[in-house]
Amino acid sequence: MTIENFTTYTEVDPGGIRIEVTSSRVTWTILRRNVDGYVYKDYNAGFFSGDFIFQLTFRVTGGNNGGLANFWALANIVDDWVGIDTANGDGLSASIKRNDITDVPSLTLNELDGGTAYNSGVAFEISDDTDYYITVERDESIGTYGTMTMFTYSNADRTTLINTQAITLHTSKKDYRYLYACQSYNSGTTQSVSAFTENMTIVENWGGDFIKQIGVSSLPLTADKIYDRVAGETPVTKRLTMAKVTKIRQPVTRSFEPEFDAVGVI
Repeated sequence: MTIENFTTYTEVDPGGIRIEVTSSRVTWTILRRNVDGYVYKDYNAGFFSGDFIFQLTFRVTGGNNGGLANFWALANIVDDWVGIDTANGDGLSASIKRNDITDVPSLTLNELDGGTAYNSGVAFEISDDTDYYITVERDESIGTYGTMTMFTYSNADRTTLINTQAITLHTSKKDYRYLYACQSYNSGTTQSVSAFTENMTIVENWGGDFIKQIGVSSLPLTADKIYDRVAGETPVTKRLTMAKVTKIRQPVTRSFEPEFDAVGVI
């Protein structure tokens, strides 16, 4: 799998002091809830469609009570999460929030559907200064409009699953354009969080136009698997030129918070 190169992303960091970007890691330090701060890449309209899977490593390193940010997100608007919500936008995200009272950090999966916020319902408490290995996937065959699931593992091989969260998605099947590795929640308050996203990969992205995307180097699937996805149960021999498919990089151009009051903690 090809790790996303964050130096090809666009960084929005007022003052230039909160976010640091290297090729494999985006680090944010004291990212407050009164700034628009984010790191994103434009993959062009409708690129993330159908079923997809992302993997990344995440660690929270500090902050204070009520700090909140996304460490992964998809959207069709370039803004902080509150701005997308205010614009009645759509999005999917995985967030880190420090408890308002205890300051304990926790993970939550979120959806914005036309400006209506949903989340997975039960936040998962984690520890500071500990690596967590995250897999986020959308399966559009589950439910009317698909289901988002976030799996959290304690080891890099992803053999020790420690938490699963899911959202049954709402109102329509949606495609997305922008991928975020960090995104603030600008609600006008000063709570902060410090963390990093690292080693993000697009494991699969099987959208409606996936034939056009077979050449993208971040889709590390074999020719046989591509064939099987296309042919399904149809008894067609593998005599075509699928074995000649090569991976060529496609050129790319350079809400308020979820209803956390309703979120329980396990």
